[in-house]
Amino acid sequence: MKYLFLFLTFLFSDRLLAQNKNLVHQLVRNKYLIALWDFKEPKGEKRKSLLGPYALSEMDGQIDRLDEGPLSGYSAKFGHGAYLSLKNDQIGLLNIHGCQQGITVMAWVKWTGETTGFVGGMWNEYLDGGKRQYGLFVSLPYYNGKNQVCGHISLTEKPTPPFPYSSDYSASQQEVKANEWTFIAFTYDGEYICSYVNGQFQLREKELILNTKGFEGYPDGYSVKTI
Repeated sequence: MKYLFLFLTFLFSDRLLAQNKNLVHQLVRNKYLIALWDFKEPKGEKRKSLLGPYALSEMDGQIDRLDEGPLSGYSAKFGHGAYLSLKNDQIGLLNIHGCQQGITVMAWVKWTGETTGFVGGMWNEYLDGGKRQYGLFVSLPYYNGKNQVCGHISLTEKPTPPFPYSSDYSASQQEVKANEWTFIAFTYDGEYICSYVNGQFQLREKELILNTKGFEGYPDGYSVKTI
């Protein structure tokens, strides 16, 4: 079964609020939608999903609320070490694992252009060796994804052998412009991962991932092609 997980992170312009009330109404009626956040809550409070029991808690500090956003007129500002999280026993339908599964993660972001940005998903690269399912990122230069939208999937919850990180990913052909609101997404249909910028998928030609060069069996690097 394929699920749609919509994660709206950073949004813009309260001039659009009236028409976006209709958009929200349409979104929450989608039978495949699992969660939708509009980040209208002030810092210090849990960020509640507009459907489902998914209330995100602040971790390692508080997250400021900005006075801009198309769904609620607000958005959340990340980038100072604090993040939002769900406890493991509260994940529910967001726990999408195993074969023949599908996932879509989407977000409005205003990326500063300075660092790698983890947007949303079930992904931890480091804790106890890393535990991973799916993750939406902006700018992952290690595997040829600098300044691009990157969607990662891990069927094993581990790195992709023999490499140190998961290389099961899609990097968009287009770059994400710094300090500009951009709608980003990735989809996974159980076979292919595709990354989108402002609703557009662009073909990326076959290329070598240089940071995989020198690993056993990959003397020139791992060659991939985005469909």
